Amino acid sequence: MLIPAYNEEKVIVRTIRSVLNSDYANLHVIVIDDGSSDSTYDITRESYAAEIAAGHIQVLTKPNSGKAAALNFALDRLTEEFYVGIDADTVIAPDAISKLIPHFEDPLIGAVAGNAKVGNRVNLWTRWQALEYITSQNFERRALDLFNVVTVVPEPSAHGAPRPSKPPAATPSTPSPKTPTSP
Repeated sequence: MLIPAYNEEKVIVRTIRSVLNSDYANLHVIVIDDGSSDSTYDITRESYAAEIAAGHIQVLTKPNSGKAAALNFALDRLTEEFYVGIDADTVIAPDAISKLIPHFEDPLIGAVAGNAKVGNRVNLWTRWQALEYITSQNFERRALDLFNVVTVVPEPSAHGAPRPSKPPAATPSTPSPKTPTSP
């Protein structure tokens, strides 16, 4: 589980607690503090010291450079075959991860997005947000069907993907992108 966090001191403990309540066995949580100016990093380490010591949670910190860079920072340190990523202000259902991961038994599946629910209230605002999520997910499905690409993974839903493989090192027969080739 990857959780990038920037200035999330008010919600990070609740988010991690929801992950630890997962029914998925052998879960490893990585929280990436993306240069927060608040106490996100310290609160996480203090609140989950026992879980960190047991190796269930890892807390990384790096200078602020955005969510994508924080996720890439963690991906470079993954040893697991699959990962699930959520926002630091997301609370997941106990069965969310166990429902996402089995889809990857099919080698044609490259990513899975969870069902986003906006808060526990139903009002005009949450209905508009739900409509936005449904529309964006349908857009993504069409982009995948037409162009075989995923433009973004809809947020704030939990999502999972196989761990990206690192490109092979350049060999003399394969010019490096930095090496100019003659026309």
